[in-house]
Amino acid sequence: SGDQTQEKSLLAKVQSFETFKREKTSTAFRKISSKSKKKKYDDEKEQVSINVGIMYFDQKKCELRPKWGKRLPLKIESNASYHSVLEHGLNKWKAFRKSDIQEDGVYLLLLEDGSQATFIPSHEGKEFFTDCRYREELGKSYQRICLYLCTEEDYNVSVGLCDIAEKNSESESEDQQMPQVVETTNIIKSDGVLFASQSLLGPTHVTVPVQRF
Repeated sequence: SGDQTQEKSLLAKVQSFETFKREKTSTAFRKISSKSKKKKYDDEKEQVSINVGIMYFDQKKCELRPKWGKRLPLKIESNASYHSVLEHGLNKWKAFRKSDIQEDGVYLLLLEDGSQATFIPSHEGKEFFTDCRYREELGKSYQRICLYLCTEEDYNVSVGLCDIAEKNSESESEDQQMPQVVETTNIIKSDGVLFASQSLLGPTHVTVPVQRF
């Protein structure tokens, strides 16, 4: 009877130890899993610095080319999407290099090869662009990555959706709508009326009354 009691006590201790071991292992696994998920979330929210430049259509070479020396650093989340990079990049340029941006222009975000950054370049099918996945596929550090802003018009010309003649025609139309510069020379007539002689960038001169004394 005493031996049976000892065996039961020993068995209970073994079972208790096995239960403790399972619970300990399970708790440790949950902690590791929780840390892994937290690290992955933190990595996705990590602030990184990339570069954003300007790309334009060069009519002489008939191709898209980056503007030399035209790039700005941009701090953004590592999991930023196409639209997020485009929006923040355009705002950065409007804030620091406004003269290089067309006020009413529609802009696209391009990769270094001039293609749209909508998807990650890959042979394994289409995957929507994010900074971190692009960096992984490109094999560069974030600081060496440069994406480009390009007007939709220039991009369409480069891929044949719009011809150069049409682009130039639109530019000339805009120039014709610009206000003309007026040069004025004041003349005093003998009857006491002040006249202004206006030259509208041409040989024609007209005189109009301005003020009577």
